[in-house]
Amino acid sequence: MKNRATIHFALALLAVGLFTSALQAADSAPTPASPTESATPIQRRAVLIAVSEYPAPYALSGPLNDIERFGKTLESKFGFRHEDITRLVNKDASTSNIIETIKRELIEKLGPRDVAAIYFSGHGSSVIDLDGDEDDMSDEALCTYNIDGLDPKTWLTDDVIDQLLRSFKTRNVLVTFDCCHSGTGTRAGEDDESDPLPAGVVERFMSLDFASDDTQPTPEAPVLASKGIADHMLLAACRSSESAVEAMFKESGGEAAGGAFTRILCDTLEHADANASFAELQAKVVPLVSETVSQLSQKKSIQTPQFEGTFLAANITEFFAGKASPAPPVPESEEPANSTANQAPSPATEPARVDPATIVPGWKPSGTINVRIATDKQRYVEGDVMTVTAMADQDCHLRLYVFNAERKVTQIFPNKFQKDLLIKAGEKVVIGGVTAEFDFVMTGPFGNELIKAVASKRPFTDEEGVRYGEEIFHQFADTNVQQLSTRGVDPAAKDDPHEFGEAITLYNVRAKQGE
Repeated sequence: MKNRATIHFALALLAVGLFTSALQAADSAPTPASPTESATPIQRRAVLIAVSEYPAPYALSGPLNDIERFGKTLESKFGFRHEDITRLVNKDASTSNIIETIKRELIEKLGPRDVAAIYFSGHGSSVIDLDGDEDDMSDEALCTYNIDGLDPKTWLTDDVIDQLLRSFKTRNVLVTFDCCHSGTGTRAGEDDESDPLPAGVVERFMSLDFASDDTQPTPEAPVLASKGIADHMLLAACRSSESAVEAMFKESGGEAAGGAFTRILCDTLEHADANASFAELQAKVVPLVSETVSQLSQKKSIQTPQFEGTFLAANITEFFAGKASPAPPVPESEEPANSTANQAPSPATEPARVDPATIVPGWKPSGTINVRIATDKQRYVEGDVMTVTAMADQDCHLRLYVFNAERKVTQIFPNKFQKDLLIKAGEKVVIGGVTAEFDFVMTGPFGNELIKAVASKRPFTDEEGVRYGEEIFHQFADTNVQQLSTRGVDPAAKDDPHEFGEAITLYNVRAKQGE
């Protein structure tokens, strides 16, 4: 465990005080505007999530303090009732419980004019992109209490968040994340003897053993603007290429750990003028957080909060009163070149809604051919020999691909020794093992790897794939496992679920320790 030394925030709090004094020309603590002009009052509901109990060395000290602080801000400043704020802490913050709680407390209970807030404090990470919608082949994920890098059912990814947001009846949804957003940031919690952060400063990223790709998002890239959040409002602790920091804050009763972003955000919100917009809030919070984190980390960490969504220009008080209107879509000819840095344009039409009953974490296989694939164990050490077993419930043609920790894809079946793609229903296909003509030996790169099985009732049509079957194993130049999964599949088979099937399994490979 790291020694937690006390770090003071006097300079940051003084800066917040100077800003907020300037904003208080109208009223230092305005009462929220009347929530409705009709007989039906507007509801305000929130789900606040905090995870601090992570496996060593990733434990955090600040998330529980963060949700209490954020909750108090919602109650005292924006009229949320205490009983309408649901808090999920540690073991209650499992992936499935978070999803079900957001459905039950927000999606099902709120109407078109109501207001919702979702807040998360904890670690962020990255996982393998299973549906091929990310250029860098990684999905951003919130590290829930039970997240497991080898179990997609535990991944609360940006894709799942997208589906949740698209299922709301209201557009008045504020999402706030005090965590890192991708694997491109410093991997907090890992000991870095060459350039350690000062004691007491912790970055909120947890490695799940998925290596970063060379294709990294630019520092200006929006965090989730391509997702459903674009139709709502996101306050994010940092850019997708940075880390979010927690440290010790001075309080009236002493000191307490907390996220730098949450503390500065709440201080600024609580003292903001009633006419302040999210854009004005951003203009004050971003430099305060950046300067504070730079000082705390002795310039070893950079943190630039991101505000995204169509309510950026909206009045904050009106937003929480259900009266704010999102910005209209920006015509392409008038769109500034850098406009996506902080705000995603609104879609021209009402976004497609998602049935909340269909929202589940993980990966959904296509087709009706039931393919099963397994490795002889989930965790390997360098030099171990792996055995892969695949089986289908129907006669079909089968291909198997390995997607390694560096996002390189290799076809492992068919291969030089196993050329027959056609397998019978219930017949086991075994790659490697004691009876094989070759050993499937585990080597670097190290980390989490994925095997994907693709089954088709029709023969694969690409001539390349036939040639690849003459090789022991063939590595593709492509890096998109979703594209490779349909390579050579007859289009008619793709379109007919009865002609197609797929499955995945994940495992981990670690380097051998010194003898």
